[in-house]
Amino acid sequence: MSLATLAEEVIEFLSSPALHATSSNAYRYLDELWIESLRASFILNRRIDLTLFHKKCIFPAVQQGAVDSANLLSIFELMLFRWYSIVAHHRPACTAVDIGANIGFHSLFMAKCCDNVMSYDADDQHKSIFLRVMEANNVSRKVLLNNCAVTDTAGIVRFTRVLDNPTASYVDNLKQGYGPLELSDVRSIPAHQAVSGSTLLKIDAEGSEFKILSSIKKFQWLNGLICFFEISSPSNRRPIYDLLSSYGVNLYPQNICWMQASSCADLPCTWRDGNCMAFLPSEINMCIYHDFMNRPFI
Repeated sequence: MSLATLAEEVIEFLSSPALHATSSNAYRYLDELWIESLRASFILNRRIDLTLFHKKCIFPAVQQGAVDSANLLSIFELMLFRWYSIVAHHRPACTAVDIGANIGFHSLFMAKCCDNVMSYDADDQHKSIFLRVMEANNVSRKVLLNNCAVTDTAGIVRFTRVLDNPTASYVDNLKQGYGPLELSDVRSIPAHQAVSGSTLLKIDAEGSEFKILSSIKKFQWLNGLICFFEISSPSNRRPIYDLLSSYGVNLYPQNICWMQASSCADLPCTWRDGNCMAFLPSEINMCIYHDFMNRPFI
């Protein structure tokens, strides 16, 4: 099967939220096939041109220890791309924020959908590749990369780079590292400052998600913020659920096929269980949610 034909099958799968739990056989089979096909194409061509949800993107072949560009375009990630597309369909002038931007694949797709993107990544070694990705796709003017960490306070935090997998790097000893590590100090800013004025927020912060969410103010949720985030460990589920519930923010976890969580037990235990979506219910936010759950090919 050609990559283009398989991509059509993946897009169709992404339009079926009832299959999106990472535990489903359909998900696992298609994701493995998709990553293998991507990897073969990257090896052959050194870059891939993909049209995803009517947005043409150029993705370079990049190796980051045990992780490569194919991993960064897994079905797990493309689900969020579909969400971004639908958010921007309803809010075409929106500003997006990408916390934990890495080499920029999410920032790139956000820029294809939104007016402006504010990207944050604590690892300055990602900067040169990130900027090349934006330039190759002619979106540099829409994206601003900030080389700093985002937590709950302004200051200096300890950054741990996981050399065998920089996508797993973290701050403030909020995770357990593995393999060879490099330690350094990096600047941090509070999340409420990082997300100021934004509509769309993605958090991939390797253990810092509760600190980030706790810094976001209620008025920012009231202004229509829609957030996507991972949960790094079971111990984060209760604090995150209680925090967001206290604001009236609803949670929609991928592991229960994006249905509304009724308790913290519905939330994922680790990133392997999928992402969560969170927003304060409003007419436009419920329209976005309805389109994701029900409209086939937006």
